[in-house]
Amino acid sequence: QESDAFVMMGQMEGGAELQANTLANYMRVMGMKDAPPSGIDAIDWFDATDEEKQIQDALKLAYDNAVAMGDDKLADQINGNER
Repeated sequence: QESDAFVMMGQMEGGAELQANTLANYMRVMGMKDAPPSGIDAIDWFDATDEEKQIQDALKLAYDNAVAMGDDKLADQINGNER
């Protein structure tokens, strides 16, 4: 019965994107290894090749690290501990 609702969801306008996002969220909640990272478009993730996924993972990691470094630097500046 629920799978029928999922199929019907895909037939609605914008349904394919809704299906992809629903599946991606489920995969993340279940801790599945191949789940799309948060903040990545689910449809793009599912359509990507393994190589593209590895590149996307590396870019996201680099971005997250850069944000963390920027946050640390800002905190140091606020606290008067410039490096």
